[in-house]
Amino acid sequence: MIFVDPDGMFATPPTDFYNLNGKHVKHIEDGKTDKKMVLTKSEKESKVQSAIDKGQVVSAFSDSESDKMSEIYNNDAENKSFTEQGFMRGTNGESEIVTGAKAGEIGSKEWASARAELSENGSTPISDVHLHPNKFDSSGNIKQFGKAMGSGADVAPANNKGYTEPSVVLGYKKETEHLSTSQIGQTPKVEIIPTAAFYDTNKGNNPIITIPFSELKETIKTINTQ
Repeated sequence: MIFVDPDGMFATPPTDFYNLNGKHVKHIEDGKTDKKMVLTKSEKESKVQSAIDKGQVVSAFSDSESDKMSEIYNNDAENKSFTEQGFMRGTNGESEIVTGAKAGEIGSKEWASARAELSENGSTPISDVHLHPNKFDSSGNIKQFGKAMGSGADVAPANNKGYTEPSVVLGYKKETEHLSTSQIGQTPKVEIIPTAAFYDTNKGNNPIITIPFSELKETIKTINTQ
């Protein structure tokens, strides 16, 4: 239990806010029982409140959404077909994964299908999660990394109509090992890090914040066990 109410002073249940480390950083007694994720790793009250004031808050992800993101990454690694996949988040759950019919994009037809699914379940869209896939050569080697940031198409008003929360791009970050002076001449190790980027579709495609996907999954797990 997070809240103890020995004298009955809490008139209504609170909305709980968690940072990107899964730490409980704020609650508001608003008659709701929502969980929100503030897009900061800070626990300082001023920084948490600043992020909230800027709208840098998303509804906490469900375990189902976490599993969908893992599935999307796995599909990219296994199929190597430059296929973009994603799902739409709603006020009452999320859509199933939709797959772009053209290489490297999810078209309006696919997103319309996701919107229709949400509507059938009495839900309206609040954001989406989608992958910017890697490009592979004929030998199966990566020749272009999917960028973890919104694209021009992602922030086009026609493509995020009605969104009220920041969206998520699943992409990658390339990290090259730093060699010490004693290692000069050796080939540095290169790692491809799955990375999630949160961006505000109403304010541009630059990320509000990026986080390794492995950390995001752990954060989701932590929040959902509290």
